[in-house]
Amino acid sequence: MRHNSTEKHLHNLRHSYRRKTLAFIFAFFTIVSIHAQDYKAFANVPQVKADITHVFDPICKQASFICENHLVCLSNDGHATAYPLFSTADSVKFDLDCVKFAPHCNVANLVRKGKKNYLYTSEWNNQRRFFVEDISYDKKQNKWSSRLIQTISMDIPDSISGAGFTDWIVDARHNKLYAHTYLEGVEGNDRIATGVILLEFNLPSRTKQQVTLRQADILRRASYPMFYVTQDKEIHKGKMYIMAGLRTSKKKNWDFSRKMFVINLSNLEVEKIYDFAFYFDEPEGIDFYKGKTYVTFRRGTYILK
Repeated sequence: MRHNSTEKHLHNLRHSYRRKTLAFIFAFFTIVSIHAQDYKAFANVPQVKADITHVFDPICKQASFICENHLVCLSNDGHATAYPLFSTADSVKFDLDCVKFAPHCNVANLVRKGKKNYLYTSEWNNQRRFFVEDISYDKKQNKWSSRLIQTISMDIPDSISGAGFTDWIVDARHNKLYAHTYLEGVEGNDRIATGVILLEFNLPSRTKQQVTLRQADILRRASYPMFYVTQDKEIHKGKMYIMAGLRTSKKKNWDFSRKMFVINLSNLEVEKIYDFAFYFDEPEGIDFYKGKTYVTFRRGTYILK
């Protein structure tokens, strides 16, 4: 009897250990999901009128970034115009290598590694890809070149990642990558955005030409209500800055107000909102350069104080 009792006790211990081990493994691979603020919470978020100083007037149809003392403005098909800081004189046009995929270029993040400049550009539509290009500038010839070195995409169920347009944002300092996508619904005969999803991943190494992110790669997930039509996005010192809004609104129940949302990446909460309602034009680009914040509209670049 004592022998059988000991065996039963050991069996129970092993069974308990297996259950705890499986529970730990499941918890380890379970997505950390955060339900971020709703509109009521946004009402309590500090909102300030943006204080901006005019710099110059480039033409910028989509995202922009600062590289080699130039402001580079992108169009919605992969064409680029580089303006010397801070003048529209002697601007140079060139194409990104990903122009063959007709990217929307809604977001452009520049990552500097030594003498190398790597540009991450969101396709936004179609296959929701993120293109990584090696950008270089020949000062003597005043010539730009771009070479596609990596394509990032994701294969994740729409219930987790959202089904709408997708932007990608790089946090090079912490080797993180964020996917910002829309949840979609139906209003009459129209597909409409009903919310926002933010997914966090580790930033893939640039040594692999094709990268597909899957559900198991998700580190954190946050969901938000629908807040505006978002434009360029940038990460700086632990904060994500999201330009948003349009010049006009034709959709019912949509707010296209011109604003910039600041998300604290430690808790994925919106902690501050800059109001650009006083400025009539569509916000497009944002970048940080030599301690200053540069915001670019369809026509006009400003320093944000």
